[in-house]
Parts: sequence; structure tokens; C-alpha cells
Amino acid sequence: QEEAEKNIIRGLKAIARTINPFKIELKDFGSLPTHTVFIQVLSRVPLMKLIRPIRHELQHLMKPDKLHKPNFITDPFIPIARKISSIHFDEAWHQYRFNHFTGRFIAGKMNLLKQKEASGAYKTICEIPFENRVDIVHQGNLFASD
Repeated sequence: QEEAEKNIIRGLKAIARTINPFKIELKDFGSLPTHTVFIQVLSRVPLMKLIRPIRHELQHLMKPDKLHKPNFITDPFIPIARKISSIHFDEAWHQYRFNHFTGRFIAGKMNLLKQKEASGAYKTICEIPFENRVDIVHQGNLFASD
């Protein structure tokens, strides 16, 4: 692993130590003009509370160069199909738009994924559990008394 990747993992682990596992609520389906069908995520607040420190503390490590900036989600969803052909999208959206779906799960970890350039597929680099720990900072003495 390269140094930047190690620093990202270290930073994500530090953030995850302070995060409490949280419930994710899912409901129904949505679509995007990019021929994407997805499940809507209702519980955005806990996800945004996780994304905020990642963006604030690690964004500078995620820039491959000055022209490319990392993308942080503002409207979370779970894709079912992405960038499918117009015909398949129309068929899929006609099917999903009238169906209802609800689900929930506890998010107890996050996965760091890395995209392989050649295939475009993603590979899991590491799993990072949410630990809900509070790191206690002990103040040292500036001037020692003898």
C-alpha cells in the first residue's frame, strides 16, 4: 500500500473509533437520469455525521491531483443498477417505480473500497468497525513542580 492510502486508513480508523453503530432505514426506490435505479436511504443524519469528519480531516489525502477532487455523498442511496442501457433502464424503472420496499439494518462498520482502473470493479481494502470509544485526553504539566 502506498503512503497516502495508509494515512487514509489510519484517519478512517481514528474517526470510526468515535462512531456508535447506527440504524439505516431504507424505503422504496428512486432513479437518476444516468440510468440508475436505487433504494432510498431515509436515515441520512447518522451517515452525514460520519461523512462530515471524513471530509474535513481526510479530503486533502484523497486528491490524486489538482484537477480531481474527491466526491462526498450528500444524498445517500443504495444503487441496484447503474448506467444501464436505455431499454433496460425503462424496463427496470417501470418495474421498480410501482413496487414498495422497506428495510433496516445496523451499520457496525465501514468498508474502504478501491477501484481497479482496468476493470472499473471495486476491491475491499479494509473493514473498519465503529467502536463508540471516547478517547480521554490527559493534560500534562507544562511546568513540573519539584
